[in-house]
Amino acid sequence: MADSQDFYRNLTPVGDFLAISEARKYEALPKDWYIVITDVVNSTEAIENGKYKDVNTAGGLAAMAVANALGNLDFPFVFGGDGVTMLLHHSHLSVARDVLASTRMLCKEMFALDLRVGFVPMSLLNEAGHELKVLKLGVSEALYQAMLIGSGLEMAEALIKSPSQGQEFLLPTNYIPQQEADFSGFVCNWLDIPSPKGETVSLIVKTLNQPNNGTEPRLRDILREIWRICGSEAEHHPLSVQNLAVTANVQAAERNARINHHGRKDLRYWLAYAGFAVQNLIVRLLPRTSAEAVRSDIIAHADIQKFDGSLKMVIACTPENRRNLVDYFESRRKEGTIVYGIHIADRALMTCFLQSATSHIHFIDTANGGYALAAKQLKQQLKELQ
Repeated sequence: MADSQDFYRNLTPVGDFLAISEARKYEALPKDWYIVITDVVNSTEAIENGKYKDVNTAGGLAAMAVANALGNLDFPFVFGGDGVTMLLHHSHLSVARDVLASTRMLCKEMFALDLRVGFVPMSLLNEAGHELKVLKLGVSEALYQAMLIGSGLEMAEALIKSPSQGQEFLLPTNYIPQQEADFSGFVCNWLDIPSPKGETVSLIVKTLNQPNNGTEPRLRDILREIWRICGSEAEHHPLSVQNLAVTANVQAAERNARINHHGRKDLRYWLAYAGFAVQNLIVRLLPRTSAEAVRSDIIAHADIQKFDGSLKMVIACTPENRRNLVDYFESRRKEGTIVYGIHIADRALMTCFLQSATSHIHFIDTANGGYALAAKQLKQQLKELQ
């Protein structure tokens, strides 16, 4: 088999989010790749204890550590609120194990959160009759996001969470990393973002009774109904130039510095702390046109919608919009065609990763639980079907 290391890099990107509903546009993940899954154990309990920001940070740090180790963001990953799913070529496994073990240690030391880390070979899933296909969506000129279909992802999740088989795929708890994760670029300088329409919701929708590799036409209909109820992407985007504001709280600079330096308060920590504080001040003092350009760039690189077998979106809506959405989803659920979860808040939460001036992504979720609590509702609906 030809070397598949450049599989994702060589995929032709599509620019229309509606393309996620077209199975023919996805390409099969080569069998020498791995599905890498991280998630916060007992994230719902942590959120209920007020640690929703820590849970979101832990979810995003895994992707940041791997991106810095690889030197770019051009690999498939999907942020899910309390964790991230990544697809990695087998040649990247050694460094991924090290930086993810280091990330796990940081999450435990700083946030008292346990990060589960699992690696499942695609070859094993193929042998069991499962596949995973990838579509590369162009979010901006410099940012691409992976969309995923196929039963391989669900099976990988089941394997790493299996009481009987999980140890075969999980990163051992006593694994000692040979290199420390690099979290350079982690920035969390923005205040929670108030909804421009009254509510911001994290939404997860999963279609039922469809072929593993078939997403159309039901998903397309769902997207069009969301747009009909809540308006176009520009109209339901949870971020706007007007509602983005940098925090004046020095604790944000302290948090950034601690994460970037693994909690060590040495000279580099204090220099970073001062640097982050100065950055906050500079952004707050920028001329209006420059400030708007910074905010517009953030909005263009915001991770607000994705598909990994389930449609995941963060949208701004009015209470009436949200009630109409729930009515629509309830009618589809009662028909047996979907299950869904929705978490309602009055603001969004943003965790930023700036790898370079052009390579950056801003993970978006809703405050006080977001995707994690939406997933809890969806799982309950699935359980009721059994």
